[in-house]
Amino acid sequence: IYTTSENLFCRFSANNCQKAVIEDTLIIGAVALVLIAGAVIVIVILTSRSRKDRGSSAAGANDNLIQRKDTERTETGDTGLRIEGISGVLSGKRIMIKSKGSVIIGRDPRQSNVTVPETTPGISSKHCEVKLFKGDLCITDLGSSHGTFVAPGRRLSPNETVTLKEGSIFWLGSEDQKFIIVSKRG
Repeated sequence: IYTTSENLFCRFSANNCQKAVIEDTLIIGAVALVLIAGAVIVIVILTSRSRKDRGSSAAGANDNLIQRKDTERTETGDTGLRIEGISGVLSGKRIMIKSKGSVIIGRDPRQSNVTVPETTPGISSKHCEVKLFKGDLCITDLGSSHGTFVAPGRRLSPNETVTLKEGSIFWLGSEDQKFIIVSKRG
C-alpha cells in the first residue's frame, strides 16, 4: 500500500516512469555530445588560427608593410639564403630566395612580390630583382629612379646585374632602405 499520490501514480504507471527516465537520459546524452563536438570544433579553429598567426608574425611586428607571394614553410626550392632588411620599412624582415623565380622589390604589388608602402621615398614601383641565375645569386636594377646600390656604394646602371653572396649589402635609393644577404639560420 502506497501512502502518497506520487507513489500511487508511479505504481500504476511504472512503464511511463521508466520511459521518462530513459528519455531524460537520452536527452542529457545528446546535449553532452553536442557540447563535446562544439568544444572540439572550437579547439580546432583556435589551433589553426594560432598556427597561421605564428607563421605570419614570425617575421616581425610590421607584417602589414610586406606582402609575400611566397611562403617560407610551404614552398620547395629554398636556396637557404634570405634578404634581410637592416634599415627602413623592411628592417627585421627576412625574405626567402628560392632556386626558381625571383624576388622583386618595389611599391606596386602588381609588379613586385615584395612591396613597400607607396610613400616610401627612393623606391620605385618595380625597383630591383634578386634571383639565382646559373648558380650565382644576382641583383638587377630594374630601371629605378633613385638607383640600386651595392656596398661599398656602387650604383648599378639601369638593368645592370651584379653577383651577390652571403654577407653582401645593398640598398635602394638611399642607405635608409638597406638589406643584407644572410643564410637561413644566420
